[in-house]
Amino acid sequence: MGHRDLAGCRQSVLTLGIRVFGAGAALLFNVIVARLLGASDTGVFFLCIAIIVVAGTVCRAGLDTAATKIIGREFAQNNWSAVRGLFRGSVALGFIFAVPAALLLYAFAPFLADSLFGNQELTDPLRLLAPAIPLLTVLNIGAACFFGIQKPGMAFALQNTMVPLFATFGLLVPIGEHDVAVVSLVYVSSALLSCVLGGAGWRRHTRNFAATATFSRMREMLSLAPAMLAAAIMNRVVMRWSAVIFLGIWSTTTEVGMFAVTARLTLVLGFALTVANSIAAPRLSSQFADGNLLALKSTVASAAIFALSISAPMFMLFFLLPNWTMSLFGDEFRQAGSLLLILSAGELINVVTGPVGVLLQMSKYERAYKNCTFAGGAIQIGLCLILIPKFGAIGAAIATAVSMSATNFFAAAVSYKKLGIIPVPFMAGSRLVDRR
Repeated sequence: MGHRDLAGCRQSVLTLGIRVFGAGAALLFNVIVARLLGASDTGVFFLCIAIIVVAGTVCRAGLDTAATKIIGREFAQNNWSAVRGLFRGSVALGFIFAVPAALLLYAFAPFLADSLFGNQELTDPLRLLAPAIPLLTVLNIGAACFFGIQKPGMAFALQNTMVPLFATFGLLVPIGEHDVAVVSLVYVSSALLSCVLGGAGWRRHTRNFAATATFSRMREMLSLAPAMLAAAIMNRVVMRWSAVIFLGIWSTTTEVGMFAVTARLTLVLGFALTVANSIAAPRLSSQFADGNLLALKSTVASAAIFALSISAPMFMLFFLLPNWTMSLFGDEFRQAGSLLLILSAGELINVVTGPVGVLLQMSKYERAYKNCTFAGGAIQIGLCLILIPKFGAIGAAIATAVSMSATNFFAAAVSYKKLGIIPVPFMAGSRLVDRR
């Protein structure tokens, strides 16, 4: 193994370790918040977080994904001055977009709380969390820039690990009674600390170079951003948070808390698939470019089997002991066992269909996959509008599980039609039909 291969292997192991650690930190943070606040106040907190995420995604305006692409190109050409300049430009633009949004949220928090959600208890947490909009905007754009310079470990640390980790430590400090206001302040403080560390990390990697970003590069990045914003809204807002927001409008904060905690718990089930995707993606890209369909099928089969094998014990636990599993968040959450069953079923479909999304994106069918995602998002919104007013959290769980399953079934159908691959464990490599 050469020096470059060894370095790449070490980086992959480091990245995987950070992602595992980040998933554990997020799960522990959710457990602590739920046990400290109870179902109703947990619902208040996560409903406010949903609003912050929506605002932050819009404020990033697709700049994070565009920055990864443009900075990645300049990094490949060893143009470090442009890399630093693009970092400064994208972070500055995101901050400029996000600060007015935070001020507007602070000013209109009482109106949103009363007129949209019918709950004045949301006013103070929304105002306390408003500074998180620019902080999380900068954090996510910074993470995207680290992806561009091929530092995925630092990128994932900023994106998924630091905030829940620091917030968990903050909540463990014995400072008296913890309420939604304290949890909100701890969360914002954790985001601020993460931004400071992220900035220090970026300076360490790029301090020997001047920062120059030409107008043409910035204009190119801004021209790419709107199209990427649409995909970000669908993936990060509609698919992940729309059910929470609709529940906040039509149901109680207790049901919001039950659903939000359960939905975040079931993300653990898809973690093995996320790892498999990150490992399989570069292989699938090179194999498709080489026209090696047999190797492509083999990689898909291996990734699908790996994801299902690693996730199987968690699926068994969730399906056999749903009420006991939810009781880890507090006795009040036992009644969310039915939500866990429904959401786990949707996640099972996600895992069983394997790395179908990555497969389509690493071949030439990324537009087809985007269409599948948009169709799934439309189904989610439609079902939320129909089911949540009548069935509450159960309706939100059904809408989420069905839309997730539909997205993956659509993508699997495209995979079979275009590539002749059935992205299901033990079947992905069973057919050899070149449909390209």
